[in-house]
Amino acid sequence: MSAPSDLLIGRFVNAAHNYIKWVDDLESPQPIDMLRLHGLLGELQAAVVPIGYCEPPNDSPEVMPLSEHSEKYVALITKFKALPIEHYWNIFDPLQDSDPVEGSIHDDLADIYLDICKGLRHFSAGRIPDAV
Repeated sequence: MSAPSDLLIGRFVNAAHNYIKWVDDLESPQPIDMLRLHGLLGELQAAVVPIGYCEPPNDSPEVMPLSEHSEKYVALITKFKALPIEHYWNIFDPLQDSDPVEGSIHDDLADIYLDICKGLRHFSAGRIPDAV
């Protein structure tokens, strides 16, 4: 697969910054605007799909110490407690006889935030293959 274009990467970076800013601006225990959240997640999906999957280099440097990652994760989970729901059920393959798996929207949104932050740090440092 060829490298994604600067335009595609720029669209994703813009969507990523919008999501990060929105999360950073959340104030607990204010209610969360679910329509805005859906829009931001849709914007992220629409921006990442044309980029496609890119295999990160094996020597990609870590950009956030584990202790900072853990502290930020706990703070994010606390922010997301203002969501009207937390848990959902997912069936990974409806054609297979398998039990549904419980998921946490709080955890999913925190993971998205932290993954995007990691990519943006690589991007800011000029390590585009690590960022994508």
